[in-house]
Amino acid sequence: MNILSICVLISIMYFLLFRYYPIYGLHDIDRKDIEINNQFVIDIRDYTEAYKDPLGSGINIPIAHLKRYYSEIPKKDLVVVASNCMERNVGVRILRKKEL
Repeated sequence: MNILSICVLISIMYFLLFRYYPIYGLHDIDRKDIEINNQFVIDIRDYTEAYKDPLGSGINIPIAHLKRYYSEIPKKDLVVVASNCMERNVGVRILRKKEL
C-alpha cells in the first residue's frame, strides 16, 4: 500500500510541475513587437480564441494538436502566443522536447 501511494504522489507532482512550474528564460513581448521582428509566430490558443483575436502572421496550432503537427513548425526562433501561463508552460515544454 505504501508503494502505491508513493507512485500516485509522484504522478501528481509530475503533473503539477509540468503544467504550473514556470519556465525560466522566456521573455514577454508586446503584440506590436511581434510584427516587427523576423521571428516565426506560433499561436497555441484554441481555434475559437485565435479566430476572435487573430494575429497577422504565423500559424495557429492549438496545444492539443501540437505534437501531431510539429513538423509544420520551422527550425528557427519562435514567438509562442498563449492565452495563459499554464498553456504557455505546457506548449513550450512540448516544443523543447520535440526540438531534441
